[in-house]
Amino acid sequence: MKKQLEDVVYVAVVNILSSGKNAEKNYVERDLMLAKVSTAGTFKDTIPYHRNLVHGPNDDFGDHAEAGSRAEVVELANLFDAKVIDVRPHQVMVQLAGTPGRIEAFLDLLKPLGITEIHRSGVIAMARSTSVTDNLGDLSTFEGATRTLLDEADGDDVDISRLPPG
Repeated sequence: MKKQLEDVVYVAVVNILSSGKNAEKNYVERDLMLAKVSTAGTFKDTIPYHRNLVHGPNDDFGDHAEAGSRAEVVELANLFDAKVIDVRPHQVMVQLAGTPGRIEAFLDLLKPLGITEIHRSGVIAMARSTSVTDNLGDLSTFEGATRTLLDEADGDDVDISRLPPG
């Protein structure tokens, strides 16, 4: 745990982005989601597929994936402006970036089709300001830290432990 915390990048400024109940949001938020959806049909339909994985090839299994199910996933992805990023015989992987509510709505529609795996990045946000400096807050701490690092860098000896990771 200590090692991970030592590798965290120095944070100069943190802004709390919030809005009142009736006020317009002063920020834009997004979430990224990857989901694998089964196109092999119902659980009962997938038994031959899994039996095939355990007992060896089965020539008759090739067309058991339901093309209608795959088409349904692609159609839903198009409706939500999601991207189909991988297509396999028995699964489709989709990517969607959007508001958390939009992602939840998309997942609710995918659930009946058989979601096998989901990964989400978590919500990120950015202020809607017109100027970069509008929401930077008090930079005195940041400027002081920068001056200190630059002053130290003037000498021949640079303390490697003070450098960022990477």
